[in-house]
Amino acid sequence: MEHASPTQSHHIGFSPVAGLILLVGWALYLLLSPIYVFKSGLPQPADILLFIISGLGIVLFVMTNRIVFNRVFVGLFATVGLFFATNITYFFWYKDFGFLLSSAYYIYNAMAFGLTILVFREYQEKAVSAARLIISITLIFQVLYLILIDNLDALRNVGTFNNPNQLGYWTLLSASYILLLCHGRRMQWFDIIGFLCAAFIVNETLSRAVAAAFALLTVLFIIRPYISIIAKILIGFIICATVLIQLAIFQNPIPIETKFTNLDRLAQRFIEKKTEDDNVAGRGYDRIINHPEYLILGAGEGAHHRFGSPLEIHSGLGAILFSYGIMGFTIFGLFILTIYQRAHWALWIILFAVMGYGLTHQHVRFTGFWLLMGMTYAMTRYVIPRRAQAFSRPLR
Repeated sequence: MEHASPTQSHHIGFSPVAGLILLVGWALYLLLSPIYVFKSGLPQPADILLFIISGLGIVLFVMTNRIVFNRVFVGLFATVGLFFATNITYFFWYKDFGFLLSSAYYIYNAMAFGLTILVFREYQEKAVSAARLIISITLIFQVLYLILIDNLDALRNVGTFNNPNQLGYWTLLSASYILLLCHGRRMQWFDIIGFLCAAFIVNETLSRAVAAAFALLTVLFIIRPYISIIAKILIGFIICATVLIQLAIFQNPIPIETKFTNLDRLAQRFIEKKTEDDNVAGRGYDRIINHPEYLILGAGEGAHHRFGSPLEIHSGLGAILFSYGIMGFTIFGLFILTIYQRAHWALWIILFAVMGYGLTHQHVRFTGFWLLMGMTYAMTRYVIPRRAQAFSRPLR
């Protein structure tokens, strides 16, 4: 995939029917990805669909002789290749299939990354419009599910996922997609509704990490220049009304059992911090301190019993540093920097919010993260430059 100016054609060369299959398959994954049928750690129905579509994309790409490497794909292959080599080496030593499963995650996510770029390069604004609409639909559906089917009285809601952290991270990524895809464009009503639905869902998950990251996205959402003044007034009214309602609740001497709404509980989680994993050891960071020898070549992702706990490090960046060493961490970092090389500062804020969430959760293996990376690369290379050129073109 060589570089091309924004005015050049980006069509890849296979038939329109094949291209449409890739677009529809990718869009269906986006639509079905929030629905979890099997237990965590196993492929979900949407994952199976995306794997098939990604495989088809690879076959079509090879058949049309369009195999071209640039820095982002060199970085992708270097990152996934190093992760795979590290894990397969430890697998032969410890015979723990967790190493193979971790490698499979990264290979699958690399395919999802490539398919996303392929779809956006071929269809550009059509792919953007489809993605924006689908994201808003899934967020609205998730709100309706929480209200009508799930138990809103539960301490932390899970929606159509298996646990609240999955719901929270998916919501954070969905809000990130909206801001990314609307960059340089005026938001439509469904984009605004989708973002407001995301705010509601974040409140229901009671995730402090998601709430902190989403607050940063909310600031970006409000200050962006392409949102109408009416929408800004509406959003400001909703925020102010929420604050006033919460203040009234705290001033009202009602029984403690009914006093705390989910927003109150979320505030209490920030204040009290009384969960067992709210420390370095609870998140697994102590492994880096206690086993610094693995910082050289990495420990791989598996056989966690070596470190006195069956659990992995609850941090995306921490897990990469400990599992693949300084070299793996550096290669991954350079890969991300290559993606954001041409990115506007607003897109860097989105990355900062997502990576901030990853300081306390393993976020890198989540396929939605790789979709965000693929969308960002495609948007900064193929879509946003054309938008800027169209905006600056004089009227005739």
